[in-house]
Amino acid sequence: MFRESLIIVVGACLLFAGPTVTFGEDSGTVEYAVKLYESGDLTGARNNLERILETDGENHRALYYLGRISLAEDDLDGTIDHLKRAVELDENDSVYRTWLGRAYIYKLQTVTFFEKGILSGRALEHLKKAVKLDPTNVEARVFLASYYLNAPSIAGGSKKKAREQAEEILKYDPVQANSILAGIHIEDEEYDLAIDKLERCIEAQPENIEYQYRLAMLHQKLEHYDKTFEIFEKVLEIDPNATGAMYQMGRTAVFAGTNVDRGIECLQTYLTVEVKPGYPGYDAAHWRMGMLFEHKDDPVRAKSEYETAIRLNPDDEKYQTSLKALDEG
Repeated sequence: MFRESLIIVVGACLLFAGPTVTFGEDSGTVEYAVKLYESGDLTGARNNLERILETDGENHRALYYLGRISLAEDDLDGTIDHLKRAVELDENDSVYRTWLGRAYIYKLQTVTFFEKGILSGRALEHLKKAVKLDPTNVEARVFLASYYLNAPSIAGGSKKKAREQAEEILKYDPVQANSILAGIHIEDEEYDLAIDKLERCIEAQPENIEYQYRLAMLHQKLEHYDKTFEIFEKVLEIDPNATGAMYQMGRTAVFAGTNVDRGIECLQTYLTVEVKPGYPGYDAAHWRMGMLFEHKDDPVRAKSEYETAIRLNPDDEKYQTSLKALDEG
């Protein structure tokens, strides 16, 4: 089965910000639609692109940007449909194939086991072709390396091939290369080397919280809890709305048995924000708070949190087990 960490490694979020674009003489062209897209006006960009396709159904650039807009709107089927048509119209465009390959990777996370085999083959095909068409296409190489690192061997996964891609990426983008090499070192349990690579990424891009987050999670895995707290606090300084760091502060406090009040504070904040797909639900946050209240010798609050977790998700046996252990203790 494909590892869900792939999207984390390569990054799955598309954020848009910028000045408002006003209509001008270039309205109705792909270039104008791209300006709207880059400013964050996805609806305006989509409307313009769709009007273009009404008169020029084979405009592959319009289809390509419609694919990117669909991906930003979490419409994976629409993304794939638009990008497939763009590739069919221009088979030698490395960028089109890169985005189609990554769309298939994202789709992998949502389908059945049997469908994964088909989609993984398509993802690999397009990413390999993208690199062949343009060996300097770093984005294609990053996704290809991440595919090799996270896919099972039966689907073409290979740490050797991932390393080969990382070594090529090193020629163009050392930060991306070190990020991938860190993942390979983690797989090989070469944790000191992984820490070194991630620290290099952070030194080069200190505001990129993805690298901070990954390093903190590695320290958590190694039970370096003081370091874990320190890094997650840095993440929250950079982005106070970093929900993953909020939850992990609470989770780390459970493991460490320290910073308990701070852990509860972060989990309480987590419960006030919208939980993104792939993140633990509110039930898990209440469960973790129950554990922290146990650390504070407050069984009444702990029981209340466990009961809330069970009410939100009665099928998770862990919550029942924690409540039973508390009652028996």
